[in-house]
Amino acid sequence: MQTGWGRTGDHFWGWQAHACSGPPDLLTFAKDIGNDMSVGGVVGRAEIMNCLDAHSISTFGGSPVTMAAGLANLGYLLDHDLQRNARRVGGLLIERLRAATAGLDLVREVRGRGLMIGVELVRPGSQEPHRGPRRRSSKRRARAGC
Repeated sequence: MQTGWGRTGDHFWGWQAHACSGPPDLLTFAKDIGNDMSVGGVVGRAEIMNCLDAHSISTFGGSPVTMAAGLANLGYLLDHDLQRNARRVGGLLIERLRAATAGLDLVREVRGRGLMIGVELVRPGSQEPHRGPRRRSSKRRARAGC
């Protein structure tokens, strides 16, 4: 899973937070660039991308409509500095989530970068990961009228 488009607030691509490893050989993206239009992309080193014989490596191949949507979305993201907004709003959100969950036995940690935020839940009174509600067996559900 890769995050991009400035969502972390500090980097345009999530891998840049770990730049000592260098850029990935291939970077794929979809959905976000098209704002729910069927568009995706692949960016890679020239020696990898230039060896492809196909005219397209995508299901849809990039219609003019989806490409216009992707370009408009990218333009809006850059023109309105949404990366800086992700840093600002994400910082406020993490701060408020930490304050709201302080002292709750269920929350081990609130962490993240920009708008990529996670809340780690544990079983109350332990550091054991919380697995969520247990599903009732089908017999128990049937007896309960489910």
